[in-house]
Amino acid sequence: MPMSPLLDTAGFLTRDVQLWRAAAEVLYKDAGLKSYTKYPKSIKTIQFSNNASTPAEGLLIDFVDKLSSFLGGANVSAFDYNALWEVTKPSSVAANATLDSMLSLTYPILISKQQYPLVAAPLYSDYAAANGGRMPFIDPVPRSRWDWGLGYPESQLETEIENKNTFTNWWNTTAQVFDEETCSDSLVLYIGTEKTPLYRNAYRSMPGVPTGFATSRIANFAGVPDMVVPIGQALYNSTITLQQEYLPVAVDFIAPHGCDLMVFNLINELVEEGIVKQPHTGSTLYGDQVTYY
Repeated sequence: MPMSPLLDTAGFLTRDVQLWRAAAEVLYKDAGLKSYTKYPKSIKTIQFSNNASTPAEGLLIDFVDKLSSFLGGANVSAFDYNALWEVTKPSSVAANATLDSMLSLTYPILISKQQYPLVAAPLYSDYAAANGGRMPFIDPVPRSRWDWGLGYPESQLETEIENKNTFTNWWNTTAQVFDEETCSDSLVLYIGTEKTPLYRNAYRSMPGVPTGFATSRIANFAGVPDMVVPIGQALYNSTITLQQEYLPVAVDFIAPHGCDLMVFNLINELVEEGIVKQPHTGSTLYGDQVTYY
């Protein structure tokens, strides 16, 4: 169901990168995809290790090295966007405003106060009309978030839209900028998954209100593409099978608005060069015959 008109973007998952690109060209053909003549010469990594202390970190470091070489020796640098914000934040925001403090309520306010009139209110009304005024059963997670959002005035929604727009403008003019030749002044990479197991045979507390800001929020706040690419798999000791098993390691690529096609083409070429492998079906990323660790 829709979360927020300001954040929602249709996307898809594929194992075939050629199908991935072809589908994107159709889906986004009217979205203002930008042209380019060459790839960026700068790679900015978010929270990547410099030295491998785990197999997953070794995969990540090796991938960045290969990507840099493929791009003709692209410069690789660590990217601390929080530090950049501190020295380049707009004068319109408070001097002590961090990204986390400014955007702490933005996501939960948008997805509760915009989702409620689009989904909850019509559902409640239609259900009550057809069922003698009764309320429907609602999953406790969205129900708790809707109720939380209703506790804030409509003015809070306007405040969070303004905060989101402030971040959008800052990111696209300072953190990562469109370039006529390369579409982007840089490729921003962050770790999508680092072979961390998440077991299902454990009781957990109910998810709460998703406050705060994280790297995974950059794309939907800035209105830019974020592509998840599996780069390998690493061993871990399973508490279920009591054997060593594999979990995928993935990297997210962030590029400026309209640079989707540049990233799709780049990933296709990385697959052609063997730097990225196409995933298979099954319990491992590449089938039983191919392992990376």
